[in-house]
Amino acid sequence: MSDVPLQSVRGWSPDHVARLKAVGIAVAEQVVAVAATDSGLQSLSEQLHVSKEETRRLVDLARHSLSAETRAEMEKPADTSQYGLGVVTPRKTEPDR
Repeated sequence: MSDVPLQSVRGWSPDHVARLKAVGIAVAEQVVAVAATDSGLQSLSEQLHVSKEETRRLVDLARHSLSAETRAEMEKPADTSQYGLGVVTPRKTEPDR
């Protein structure tokens, strides 16, 4: 799978691309994957400084720049249930001796 840079997605302005690049999103696959999460569309809307309707339009443009197989894979929310928060030290079950 080769990545599709956002600057090559028709309908995405240089400003849109720059705003997402500033937060580490540079390819269409990332946009589609973020939009598949519960709060992803809202987060993208806030980062892009556009309405949710405009965000949906931009996500749709990114989706259509991907192959059907890649699009289907990116639209499946990842199962993160086996991962912790990454910043919290697990509690010890036994006291230190």
